[in-house]
Amino acid sequence: MKKSIFLIIMTILSCFSYICLGQDLEAKIVNFNLYINNEEKQLSNPVVLLNDKTYVSLSEIAELLGNYVSWDSDNKSIGINSKSSSSLNSQHNNDVLYPYEEDGFWGYKDKEGNVVVFPEYFEANNFSNGLGLVRSSEGQDGNYGYINTKGEVVIPCIYPYAESFSDGVALVNVSNRTDTDMWKYIDINGNYISNNSFKLPHSFSEGYAVVLKEGYSYPVSNDKYIPKKWSYINKNGEFATDLTFDEAEDFCNGMAVVKNNGKFGIIDKNFNTLINYKYDNIKILPDSDNEILVLNNGAWEKIEIKK
Repeated sequence: MKKSIFLIIMTILSCFSYICLGQDLEAKIVNFNLYINNEEKQLSNPVVLLNDKTYVSLSEIAELLGNYVSWDSDNKSIGINSKSSSSLNSQHNNDVLYPYEEDGFWGYKDKEGNVVVFPEYFEANNFSNGLGLVRSSEGQDGNYGYINTKGEVVIPCIYPYAESFSDGVALVNVSNRTDTDMWKYIDINGNYISNNSFKLPHSFSEGYAVVLKEGYSYPVSNDKYIPKKWSYINKNGEFATDLTFDEAEDFCNGMAVVKNNGKFGIIDKNFNTLINYKYDNIKILPDSDNEILVLNNGAWEKIEIKK
């Protein structure tokens, strides 16, 4: 697998050099030190520098990060999946399935390419938390449900729309004829985490989910307009804070980007302010616990954050 994916990358680079004849193009093998979680790692395949951009073996990096790479020759696609990204997934490490399409229908194969679920679904998504999201009927409002790694339907296909599991919880649409934007959250057993329904919700991340607390989720006339305000709920389906925000993003590395009065700041998981509302934009770096990017007066800069 390592050799095949690296050959694909090198082939792309070779083809690229032919396509770009006459243009400034510089590709060379370089000797870089690689550190993952502050520990030096060695790659068996060379690192390629192409016009000051670094290219490495996808499969090696994935495996060093605790993932594995699969190649679906039928769909010409590469899959990267976690071996132990969570306790919910760890019990299924040997049974992870990958969606594939045949004659317009979707099924699942194991990592050796053996068919486990024959193509019978109109949609099939990657497994998450040990369950795969599938759609059993045709059309935009097809019925969604979830199967396990044996291909058994464990949460019935009864929802007009649904999302894959995240953080042990999944979003399912429970709309009725008068309101098409009603959502609830279910656990891996298919039980609602609460009786509350939400509008414009996000998937859970690090124990919290962003939902619309004030305002409408659909266009309304000016006389009915209420500014949108967002907040966070916990896994009991209750608001975890009284704070509201003009914009709110998912938690990452124990913090979340929020916006009020036209400026962005950062809060921690106790909803304390880590960065005051003073930047034009903020980006959390997923691979760094204490560094973020901030936009100030049209220029991005990296700063260190103290938690």
